[in-house]
Amino acid sequence: MNYKDIIRNVKEKNFEKMYLFYGREYYLIENAIKAFKDSLNEGMLDFNLDIIDGKEIVLNQLISSIETLPFMDERKIVIVKDFELLTKSKKKNFSDKDEKTFASHLENIPDTTILVFAVYGEIDKRKSIVSKISKNGIA
Repeated sequence: MNYKDIIRNVKEKNFEKMYLFYGREYYLIENAIKAFKDSLNEGMLDFNLDIIDGKEIVLNQLISSIETLPFMDERKIVIVKDFELLTKSKKKNFSDKDEKTFASHLENIPDTTILVFAVYGEIDKRKSIVSKISKNGIA
């Protein structure tokens, strides 16, 4: 699925469970994030949109955000920017056990949650999390 198809599906509210946007095209990634924001009920945006800094988050906070139910809307969108478990950089907030726990958790995301990862650069395609996202969503 290419970028235009993804944006069209989001505007039509035809969602996958997970998305991974990565690369150096900052504008395209931000445009995709804007499309996800625009798909939510504007009055409930504060309750149903979580934008998380992936360099600062810890596992419990991330899982809690993913599992929280939407408020007065059909879905909740969790956007994780520059998630350290997707890149080749050294892990700061996650252990190897946390990485395995999160990878297994990706298979059980609630139907009411859409998880969007945005990495402004390259990802490590060898990691199990990247393959889980590709298998259960769109990369």
